[in-house]
Amino acid sequence: MCIIDTHCWEWQRSRLPNGYGQLSVVGAGRPLRAPRVAWEFEHGPIAKGLFVCHRCDNPPCVNPSHLFLGSARENTRDMLTKGRVWKGNTKLTPEQVLDARARYQFRAVTTVMLAAEYGSSKEAVRRAIKGERYRGI
Repeated sequence: MCIIDTHCWEWQRSRLPNGYGQLSVVGAGRPLRAPRVAWEFEHGPIAKGLFVCHRCDNPPCVNPSHLFLGSARENTRDMLTKGRVWKGNTKLTPEQVLDARARYQFRAVTTVMLAAEYGSSKEAVRRAIKGERYRGI
Protein backbone atom coordinates (compact mmCIF):
# COMPACT_ATOMS: atom_id res chain seq x y z
CA MET A 1 0.00 0.00 0.00
CA CYS A 2 1.42 3.37 -1.04
CA ILE A 3 0.92 6.28 1.33
CA ILE A 4 0.99 9.75 -0.23
CA ASP A 5 2.40 12.49 1.95
CA THR A 6 -0.14 15.33 1.99
CA HIS A 7 2.11 17.80 3.81
CA CYS A 8 4.20 20.41 2.04
CA TRP A 9 7.94 19.84 2.01
CA GLU A 10 9.21 23.41 2.26
CA TRP A 11 12.57 24.21 0.70
CA GLN A 12 14.93 25.22 3.53
CA ARG A 13 17.77 26.78 1.56
CA SER A 14 18.01 29.78 -0.75
CA ARG A 15 14.71 31.29 -1.86
CA LEU A 16 13.72 33.90 -4.39
CA PRO A 17 11.81 36.95 -3.10
CA ASN A 18 8.54 35.29 -4.15
CA GLY A 19 9.28 32.25 -1.97
CA TYR A 20 10.33 29.72 -4.62
CA GLY A 21 13.36 27.67 -3.66
CA GLN A 22 16.45 27.80 -5.80
CA LEU A 23 19.74 25.96 -5.90
CA SER A 24 22.98 26.11 -7.78
CA VAL A 25 24.16 23.08 -9.69
CA VAL A 26 27.68 22.86 -11.07
CA GLY A 27 27.56 23.20 -14.84
CA ALA A 28 23.97 24.48 -14.97
CA GLY A 29 25.11 28.04 -15.62
CA ARG A 30 22.29 29.56 -13.56
CA PRO A 31 20.34 28.81 -10.39
CA LEU A 32 17.63 26.19 -10.80
CA ARG A 33 14.16 26.31 -9.30
CA ALA A 34 13.81 23.75 -6.52
CA PRO A 35 10.33 22.52 -7.64
CA ARG A 36 11.70 21.76 -11.12
CA VAL A 37 14.59 19.79 -9.64
CA ALA A 38 12.17 17.90 -7.36
CA TRP A 39 9.93 17.06 -10.34
CA GLU A 40 12.83 15.86 -12.48
CA PHE A 41 14.26 13.81 -9.62
CA GLU A 42 10.91 12.04 -9.18
CA HIS A 43 9.57 11.90 -12.76
CA GLY A 44 12.41 12.63 -15.17
CA PRO A 45 13.04 15.47 -17.65
CA ILE A 46 10.50 18.22 -18.25
CA ALA A 47 9.48 18.83 -21.86
CA LYS A 48 10.40 22.22 -23.29
CA GLY A 49 7.74 24.85 -22.67
CA LEU A 50 6.21 23.20 -19.61
CA PHE A 51 6.14 24.66 -16.13
CA VAL A 52 6.08 22.94 -12.76
CA CYS A 53 2.88 24.10 -11.04
CA HIS A 54 1.76 23.66 -7.42
CA ARG A 55 -1.53 22.09 -6.37
CA CYS A 56 -0.88 23.42 -2.86
CA ASP A 57 -0.11 26.99 -4.00
CA ASN A 58 2.86 27.06 -1.65
CA PRO A 59 5.91 28.37 -3.61
CA PRO A 60 8.60 26.81 -1.36
CA CYS A 61 6.94 23.36 -1.53
CA VAL A 62 8.97 20.65 -3.30
CA ASN A 63 6.75 17.64 -2.48
CA PRO A 64 6.44 15.86 -5.87
CA SER A 65 2.86 14.80 -5.07
CA HIS A 66 1.93 18.51 -4.90
CA LEU A 67 3.43 19.32 -8.30
CA PHE A 68 2.06 18.98 -11.82
CA LEU A 69 3.18 20.07 -15.28
CA GLY A 70 1.38 22.68 -17.33
CA SER A 71 1.85 25.15 -20.15
CA ALA A 72 2.19 28.89 -19.46
CA ARG A 73 -1.50 29.27 -20.27
CA GLU A 74 -2.50 26.42 -17.94
CA ASN A 75 -0.32 27.82 -15.16
CA THR A 76 -1.87 31.27 -15.54
CA ARG A 77 -5.38 29.82 -15.69
CA ASP A 78 -4.64 27.80 -12.53
CA MET A 79 -3.48 30.95 -10.71
CA LEU A 80 -6.53 32.93 -11.83
CA THR A 81 -8.94 30.13 -10.93
CA LYS A 82 -7.50 29.97 -7.44
CA GLY A 83 -7.78 33.73 -7.05
CA ARG A 84 -4.07 34.37 -6.61
CA VAL A 85 -3.92 37.16 -9.16
CA TRP A 86 -5.79 40.42 -9.27
CA LYS A 87 -5.96 41.54 -12.87
CA GLY A 88 -5.87 45.21 -13.58
CA ASN A 89 -3.07 46.35 -11.27
CA THR A 90 -0.46 47.64 -13.68
CA LYS A 91 1.75 49.34 -11.10
CA LEU A 92 4.72 47.43 -9.81
CA THR A 93 6.50 47.96 -6.52
CA PRO A 94 10.25 48.66 -6.57
CA GLU A 95 10.77 45.18 -5.08
CA GLN A 96 8.76 43.58 -7.90
CA VAL A 97 10.73 45.51 -10.54
CA LEU A 98 14.07 44.38 -9.09
CA ASP A 99 12.80 40.80 -8.72
CA ALA A 100 11.47 40.75 -12.30
CA ARG A 101 14.73 42.08 -13.73
CA ALA A 102 16.85 39.59 -11.81
CA ARG A 103 14.71 36.57 -12.67
CA TYR A 104 14.16 37.54 -16.30
CA GLN A 105 17.89 38.06 -16.83
CA PHE A 106 18.41 34.28 -16.53
CA ARG A 107 15.28 33.51 -18.57
CA ALA A 108 13.94 31.56 -15.58
CA VAL A 109 10.56 33.21 -16.16
CA THR A 110 8.62 34.89 -18.94
CA THR A 111 6.93 38.28 -18.86
CA VAL A 112 3.59 36.43 -18.92
CA MET A 113 4.52 34.47 -15.80
CA LEU A 114 5.72 37.60 -14.00
CA ALA A 115 2.60 39.55 -14.98
CA ALA A 116 0.38 36.79 -13.61
CA GLU A 117 2.40 36.59 -10.42
CA TYR A 118 2.31 40.36 -9.84
CA GLY A 119 -1.27 40.88 -11.00
CA SER A 120 0.01 43.21 -13.68
CA SER A 121 0.00 43.34 -17.46
CA LYS A 122 2.62 41.65 -19.60
CA GLU A 123 3.40 45.01 -21.20
CA ALA A 124 3.95 46.73 -17.83
CA VAL A 125 6.38 43.98 -16.83
CA ARG A 126 8.18 44.13 -20.18
CA ARG A 127 8.63 47.91 -19.88
CA ALA A 128 9.91 47.60 -16.32
CA ILE A 129 12.44 44.91 -17.31
CA LYS A 130 13.67 46.89 -20.33
CA GLY A 131 13.99 50.07 -18.25
CA GLU A 132 11.34 51.97 -20.23
CA ARG A 133 9.56 52.49 -16.90
CA TYR A 134 10.93 52.58 -13.37
CA ARG A 135 14.30 53.84 -14.65
CA GLY A 136 15.47 55.02 -11.25
CA ILE A 137 15.15 51.59 -9.71
